[in-house]
Amino acid sequence: MKIKQLMASTMGVGALFFAPAQAEIQTVVAKWIPFQYDIPSCTASCGEQVVKQMNKINGVATVQLDLAGGKVNLTWKPGVPFSYAALDAGLRLAGPGINEVHVKAQGAITHNKDSVTLVSTGDGTRFILLGPLLAKPNQYVVEFNTASYPLPQSMRQQLIDAEQNHQYVAIDGKLLLPEQSPPLYLIIEHMQVAQPGT
Repeated sequence: MKIKQLMASTMGVGALFFAPAQAEIQTVVAKWIPFQYDIPSCTASCGEQVVKQMNKINGVATVQLDLAGGKVNLTWKPGVPFSYAALDAGLRLAGPGINEVHVKAQGAITHNKDSVTLVSTGDGTRFILLGPLLAKPNQYVVEFNTASYPLPQSMRQQLIDAEQNHQYVAIDGKLLLPEQSPPLYLIIEHMQVAQPGT
């Protein structure tokens, strides 16, 4: 798994300002395996059903289908919590099913001794934040286990600092084990912090 991180270099970007009235869940990308044994897993008629089913989901604002890439890009309406179950059901009805889901969301940080959570300010969706897959030499790693994705201490501290400074955080990443939600687990791939807009 390729995990992209923007650590200290992105933390210094101060040009982003987030207004509380804006949608906190910005984009959702649902992916499926485009080909099974060289046969398209979703044809043109299947693609039409994907768009139809996605438009039925409460919270979906726009739908952009990438049939060749095996994904559908969604923008989310303000104030509507994210529902993996609705997304999963819609794609199953259309045909291809879900292989993975990426989410871009912004909000406030809360934490306790066990976890750090992003709370979408506009809709209250909660994402428990995870770090990149921790692989150790000569050790078997269970990919589908939250314990395999600990937050690096430096990243955890940056998030806690943002909480204490009342800063918003924008995070882009992949959901881990969304079919078992709640809770939702979000693997951080990109992260930016900024003061709330006025």
